Amino acid sequence: MRRLLSIIVCWATLALAPPYALAQEGGIPLDSQDPTHWVLPARPIPRSLNPFQLRTMKRQLGELVERVRAVVVLAQMQGQDRQVAGAVEALQFAETVLGQLDGWIAADQGELARSQWLQAQNLLWQNYPALAAQAKPEVRAMWLDRGTIVAARSEAGLVPIFDRMQAAGVNLVFLETVNAGYPIYPSRVAPAQNPLTRGWDPLAAAVKLAKERRMELHPWVWVFAVGNQRHNALLKQPAGYLGPVLTAYPEWANRDNRGNVIPPRQDKPFLDHGNPQAREYLLRLFEEIVTRYEVDGLHLDYIRYPFQSGGVHYGYGSASRQIYQQLTGIDPLTLSPGQPEWQHWTDWRTQQVTDFVTTLNQRLKRQRPDLILSTSVFAYSRPSRLYRLQQDWETWAVTGAVDMVVLMSYAEDTQGLQDWLKPAISVTAPVLFLPGIALMRTTPTAVLDQVQAVRNSGLGSGYVLFAMSHLNGSLEPLLQQPSAPLPHRQPFQNALQRYQAQEREWLFLAQQGQLTISDRQTLQQVTAALTQLSRHPSEAHWQAARSALQALERELDGWQHPQPWHTLTRIPTWRARLKTLQEWLLYGARVSLQMPATALSQPLPTLPRPRSVVTTPSPISERP
Repeated sequence: MRRLLSIIVCWATLALAPPYALAQEGGIPLDSQDPTHWVLPARPIPRSLNPFQLRTMKRQLGELVERVRAVVVLAQMQGQDRQVAGAVEALQFAETVLGQLDGWIAADQGELARSQWLQAQNLLWQNYPALAAQAKPEVRAMWLDRGTIVAARSEAGLVPIFDRMQAAGVNLVFLETVNAGYPIYPSRVAPAQNPLTRGWDPLAAAVKLAKERRMELHPWVWVFAVGNQRHNALLKQPAGYLGPVLTAYPEWANRDNRGNVIPPRQDKPFLDHGNPQAREYLLRLFEEIVTRYEVDGLHLDYIRYPFQSGGVHYGYGSASRQIYQQLTGIDPLTLSPGQPEWQHWTDWRTQQVTDFVTTLNQRLKRQRPDLILSTSVFAYSRPSRLYRLQQDWETWAVTGAVDMVVLMSYAEDTQGLQDWLKPAISVTAPVLFLPGIALMRTTPTAVLDQVQAVRNSGLGSGYVLFAMSHLNGSLEPLLQQPSAPLPHRQPFQNALQRYQAQEREWLFLAQQGQLTISDRQTLQQVTAALTQLSRHPSEAHWQAARSALQALERELDGWQHPQPWHTLTRIPTWRARLKTLQEWLLYGARVSLQMPATALSQPLPTLPRPRSVVTTPSPISERP
């Protein structure tokens, strides 16, 4: 019944709003609880279709064909034709449907178009091939959650977990290291180690196991969220326990506009983002992790304010109120969204998070220049996200304050995932964007299709699976792949290797009569430019490589295809893959050539800026 109600609500929302708007708002009502692990529901297919919807379905089927074909072609290049025979037959039927859809639409035969479209989709899903073995550079990451770590109980218990991840092709692990204010290791900074991991050091064990398997290990840390009421029962703590940090330092607590440390319908207390002592504590804790352990990076979670909606706003810790009052003369507790000064208050809170990310990056890189700093972020549209969460990851990206932006783009189906990715696709910055793929509330085939969708997208640097606790036996064999290089290490060499793999695919299609390349000399020019850049990195060679890729992209429209509708899906897919290579060149220019991040980024769209609100200071009132 719950699932049926979810579908009814989702369909009612779709009738009133475009799919992209639904995804950008998370598909959730404004008064919902914190959607940390929200999975965007799959959209039902309307029974009554208009011509616009039919054309959208044609594009979606064409994209699915391209994703399946990409796996099939790679398998065929490796001589595995028998393994993908069923997929080849499904592709042939789907291509026939694609060739006839326009005629059905023109003849007003919507029901026939719908039924054939559904049949083509079902055949492709039923024959979706397992991921073909490939060693192209990409990030294949896994969030290794606290519950799985605790259940392991020892290094020996972690061994089979790391073996399973290695078999699934994982080459980077986000290990949940600080959760609800508790580190899983014996810390000299934090008030207490997680009671469920006392007696051993899971972080040290994980570092050792990852190195043995040539994986990177990035500790995953909760930043401003320092407690979790759902965990209190596991730790035999009272339901209202705020965690070890706020128990030791209650003056660091943040509050909502009603005085609550934990907002209604949520379960996590947050530190006061503007409190200097609380910020310094976090900086020291994270410095301890990256200096005591041979980790390869640090992954920030809860790097934001709590989710705010339904008239509840957050950020009214005593330190923040005092600092803001000294700056503007206004107690922020007296402000409301209808006032002109509200935008300034929102902007100030957003800046607290951005300043912390920037400071942390600078302090960690002084000690560990090769350390990778990444963040787990919401994929809402920027205006909505700044209003609800004060999380401005676009600014972190264009200023080079982080190296990777990991999108919590959880969706039941690929269309939902693609909608989540749109805000990041529009950003040009010298960082790697990694979509997150949910393993819960999805089928194994849906996961495979989302992985291939990422590979076909402009955010094709890799993917992150959420989470290890949801990896099951039916999915694991389908994910098995050989190890692959990580693009953020030696980005220019990996760009060359990724391009050469793409070129081999094009030449194979041409050999099979499925593609006519107008001028192969352009392909050779790109290879030569990327080779020169990888061997002799310089700004001049970097510019030459970018120009060669741009020239190739312009020529794609002149290539010939067996079917007219191929241009609807093939060309956008190949352009998106070239965009990923350009992203790697931007990243390499920042980290290898030391070019300024802002010079490599396109300016972000201007948002309404707050007017000056400096007035005569007034006393801070008592908190409600």
